[in-house]
Amino acid sequence: MKGTTTASNLTARRCLHGHNGAVKCLDFCNDIIISGDIHGYVLIWHKSTGNCLNVLGFNPTVSEIVMIGLDSTGTEIPSSHDAILHDPISEIQFSEERLLVSTLSGYGFLHNVNPPPKIETKIPKIYESLLQWANQPGSFSRIGIYQYQPREADSNNSNKGMNGRWSLCAKNDAWRLMNGGSQGFVAVWNHRTGKFLYKLNSRDDIKPILKDISIESKQNIGSLNSFAKKDNKLDSIRALTGLSFDDSYIVASGMDGFIYIWEPNQSN
Repeated sequence: MKGTTTASNLTARRCLHGHNGAVKCLDFCNDIIISGDIHGYVLIWHKSTGNCLNVLGFNPTVSEIVMIGLDSTGTEIPSSHDAILHDPISEIQFSEERLLVSTLSGYGFLHNVNPPPKIETKIPKIYESLLQWANQPGSFSRIGIYQYQPREADSNNSNKGMNGRWSLCAKNDAWRLMNGGSQGFVAVWNHRTGKFLYKLNSRDDIKPILKDISIESKQNIGSLNSFAKKDNKLDSIRALTGLSFDDSYIVASGMDGFIYIWEPNQSN
C-alpha cells in the first residue's frame, strides 16, 4: 500500500462472514486476522482466502483457550457453548509473539503465540498448514489473566474475583500489560512476573494541570459531569476508551473528551 493516496487505488477484495453478532475489534499479522464479537467468540481467519480457521472462547476458570471450532456444517459458530462466558470481546492485540484478548467484564487473557508457519508454496498448501496451526492447542499458551479492578489491585494476586467493571481497552508489549476502562484508570502489570505494578488515575492526575486548560474546555467538563449525574452515567463519562504506550509515554483517551498523557518525571 506504499504510495497509495486515493481510494481509486484500493480494491475491496472480500467480505468475511462467520460471526453471528456485531464484531467489536480485530487485529491482523501477516496472513492471519483475529476478530472478536459481542457474544464472546474470537475467530481466526486466513486473510488470503477469507476462510475461517477456528473459533476460540475464553473463560477465567479454564486454564487455556477453549477451542470451539465451527459447527458440523463447517460454516457456522455454535449458537452456545457451556465452557465460555459469552462475555463481549472489547480488545484484541495480535502479533507473532503474543495474543491479548480483553473482555468487557474486565478480564485480559494474554498468550504466547507459536508463530504460524510460513510456507512459500501454493495457496492450498499454505491454507492447510495454517488450518492445522489454528487448531493445535499448543499454538497459544497462556501467560496469565489480568483483571481490571475498581480498587487498588492485589500485588500478590492479579487474578482475584469478578468486579463487574468494564474493560474497554488493553495493550501489551514485551513485558507490560495495560488495561483501561469504565473506572477512569489505567492498570499496569509486568506480565513476565505476573505482578501488578501501579495504576494511573485520569481524573486525579488531571487536577494539577486543569489550570492549563481553556475556560471553554472546563465548561464542557462541567456539562458532561452534570449530564452524568442526571442520568447516573458517571462511569461512562470517566471511562477510558483508548490506550497506547511505548518506552517513554502512556497515552489514553476518555469519554470526557480528553487525551491523557503520562511521561517520566524529569528527575527520573
